[in-house]
Parts: sequence; structure tokens; C-alpha cells
Amino acid sequence: MTDKDLDDFTAQLNQSDGDEAKQQMSPEQAAALKAAADMKAQLDAKPLLHEKLKGKVDIKWFGHAGFKVQFMDKDDVQRCIYIDIWIDNKDCPAAEKAECPNDSDLILVTHGQLDHSMHAPFLIMAGKKEKR
Repeated sequence: MTDKDLDDFTAQLNQSDGDEAKQQMSPEQAAALKAAADMKAQLDAKPLLHEKLKGKVDIKWFGHAGFKVQFMDKDDVQRCIYIDIWIDNKDCPAAEKAECPNDSDLILVTHGQLDHSMHAPFLIMAGKKEKR
């Protein structure tokens, strides 16, 4: 490939308005994209939900290796840290399976196996806090 070929290719990319990608999508891909956009719209429509604290620091087990740690910070703002959340596991509370939590400040994943990392992207996407 010559420099001119690279320049021509770059010029073609810069002229594209993005419609070509949409035209090349299969019906299944277009349906998946629409479903993801619909899910994001539903998550955005939900208000921020916090569980009431029972003590200074509350720890809730989500089954398997998953935990939620809640506390009030020095500025009296309720904070939530999720660790290794896998909502589909058999021991996760039914209430948590029904709706994705949206109160995360920090999501920690100890390693990449799906039973420790699978739902971290969903917690991020559902999150309502600006600096999560």
C-alpha cells in the first residue's frame, strides 16, 4: 500500500456520514440495536433508587461472590459499591433480579470470569450517578 492509497482510503472514511454502516446491517443486527436502544431508554426513565441504610455501613450479599456495600460519605451522600455482581446466579435475591440497580458509585470486578464480571456493564449503563 502506498501513501497515496492510504490518503485515498482516509479521504473516503472522512467523507462517510455513517449511513453505510446502517445499510450493511442484517435485520438481526438492526433488531438487536433497536432492543439495546429501547432498554437504555427504559433505564434512563427510571429515577435513582437508594435502599435505606440500616447502619453506618450496610453489606448485602448478592449470591455467589457478589456484594453491595453502602455507606454515607463525609459529605452525607449515600454511596454504593458493587463487587463481582452476577445477578443471574441462583442465590441472588429475587428483588434484585427483577430490576437492575441504578445506584452504583463504583463497580469492582476481581477477575474476568463471567460469574464475576457479567453484569458490571449493565450496572454502569443503568447507573444514575454522574461520577460513577
